[in-house]
Amino acid sequence: MDPRFRGDDRGFKVGDYLIYFGRLSKEKGIEVLLKAIAELENEIPLKIVGQGPEEKKIKSLIKELNLKKVELLGHKTSEELKSLIAKSLAVAVPSVWYENASASVFEAMSLAKPVIASEIGGLPEMVQDKITGLLFKAGDSRDLAEKIRTLVDNPELAEKLGRQAGEWAKKMADPEKHYQELMRVYMDVILEGGGR
Repeated sequence: MDPRFRGDDRGFKVGDYLIYFGRLSKEKGIEVLLKAIAELENEIPLKIVGQGPEEKKIKSLIKELNLKKVELLGHKTSEELKSLIAKSLAVAVPSVWYENASASVFEAMSLAKPVIASEIGGLPEMVQDKITGLLFKAGDSRDLAEKIRTLVDNPELAEKLGRQAGEWAKKMADPEKHYQELMRVYMDVILEGGGR
């Protein structure tokens, strides 16, 4: 048995690589992520899953920064992607554009993985800093590198954040709890607006 196996009910373990999955486009901040990996001097492998208009530019930047531990994996089936996420240390969501309800964040958390996300748009509402993941200043590769290093150096923290992320996702996936939370938000808006 792998010594890093944590024995949770889904058989996940704390992995030894970071993963990004999604569209390969400028607003997703992949360039920021690659520069962060360069800051870490290739200490941790990065797997990039997805396709998009920035693919050639990303390949060029990987070569330019001499990132030997970065893999562009292209498109993966749903099951292949789930397996890659489940075996990772954490999921990176380095967006430089305002995101609302990120499907990547929810998918990562549903697989009990912590998320390292930009502190922009709706991401801080999904990723609770130091509870379900880590937040970094959007566009700041050095800050992102520090957050990645925090989890690389502290796999126990990565496991803890991942478990808490899994609990959050389970709660959010519960239709009744989601309804109650939505009603609470509506009531807050109505009361603040004086019922108008």
